[in-house]
Amino acid sequence: MLVNGEHCSMTERRADEATREVNAWLKCEYLQEHVGTEYNGVISAVTSFGLFVELENLYIEGLVHVTALPGDYYAFDKSHQRLVGERSGRSFKLGGLVRVQVARVDLDDRKIDLELIEAKSAKPAKGNSPDKADADPGAKKSTGKDKKSGAPRKSKGKTGLRRRR
Repeated sequence: MLVNGEHCSMTERRADEATREVNAWLKCEYLQEHVGTEYNGVISAVTSFGLFVELENLYIEGLVHVTALPGDYYAFDKSHQRLVGERSGRSFKLGGLVRVQVARVDLDDRKIDLELIEAKSAKPAKGNSPDKADADPGAKKSTGKDKKSGAPRKSKGKTGLRRRR
């Protein structure tokens, strides 16, 4: 019984791996006909060697290599999952929106290389503070007043919770 269980588990793992390989190959084969095409995408992973971008509506991932990022040396900030330019302060972080072009497809290795066209979410950092680099300049600032009545809000303190009286 134990031998049959191990055999079934091994066969299932092999089948799962084969399915992943075929999916990767089909994605590469599809994009091979679209080299040079531009797509919108979302940064799905950030590593020390580049950004993985998932193409919108295609759900295909490719790599923008760190050496292909514009005009700076980019350091990997693991705790914030981002790459930050040393001189410009420009950052690319997980979930950021980008526009990329399919640069190269390697069907044998099942790899897709992308080139960055535009980074909609890359913001220059002001100073060295990570909080400032991640700040959203388009976000609405709080007026300190209740939306319905217009009366001043009570302070919530450091924790963001209202104090009990």
